[in-house]
Amino acid sequence: MTCRSCRQLPKEELQWILATDEVYGFLNQSNISPGNISRLHDLAAINHPPLQTLRSIVLEIATVTPRKRRRWKILPDKYPDLFQRIVESELFDHILDELVVFDPQKYEEE
Repeated sequence: MTCRSCRQLPKEELQWILATDEVYGFLNQSNISPGNISRLHDLAAINHPPLQTLRSIVLEIATVTPRKRRRWKILPDKYPDLFQRIVESELFDHILDELVVFDPQKYEEE
């Protein structure tokens, strides 16, 4: 359901806004299912570079840690390269800011 002002946006803009919300929503699920992964592949059709970056990172996260439990503790320990890309993308800052285990100084560029 979209609000009145959102319905007045151009179709392409509304499409990528809704898709972005959908992709972030996958991270809040207890399990990113094969159906969700299929949907992430389908979203490749939307031509919006920030959305494609977000989509590809979430797809990788879904592949290595599909379960939500301890996802953000497992990623830096077992998948440091992926976690480094997550930090550098700045698309997940709102999630990383809430993590107690995240030390931003450890991942600053040298």
